[in-house]
Amino acid sequence: MTEQETIADYYVSTFAARSDDYVRWAGTWMRAAEPLTGQKVIEAFANKIGVSGYMMTTANLTHVCAVDFDSDDGWDLARRLRDVMDSHGAFSYTEPSRRGAHLWSVLDRQLPARTVRRALRGFLAEALIAEGPKVELRPSHDEIKPDGYGSPIRMPTMPHPKTGKRY
Repeated sequence: MTEQETIADYYVSTFAARSDDYVRWAGTWMRAAEPLTGQKVIEAFANKIGVSGYMMTTANLTHVCAVDFDSDDGWDLARRLRDVMDSHGAFSYTEPSRRGAHLWSVLDRQLPARTVRRALRGFLAEALIAEGPKVELRPSHDEIKPDGYGSPIRMPTMPHPKTGKRY
């Protein structure tokens, strides 16, 4: 395995709660119905076609969470939430997106998605940010069916399919 593949595999294990499937851009976002591998990540970056990862396992666990801010003030909101989370030792990463910003946090262990979502809601409340259609939590569900997937999100620094731009 090359160093690039090793790094790409680590990227997958860091930013996707599961790697048995993912979502890819094919004119529209659609389930790939194949494993998310480091090689798929390398190809996505090379071809400027982003991939989205699923944020919870079929056991309703996650080790990674994100908040998608789809508004003109999304960058400011993401930074405000980051500051609140950081003050509680829940460190996060923010990146601009086409319509606002994404905030990512990688946990030191798997936790129930329900617990992670409650924590995100508490942090949002402390930051005086209302959850809604333009502020979306990932994982997006407390639980999914055993054969379910939940809602994916474009993985960090992945190119946006409409612009090809990396954020």
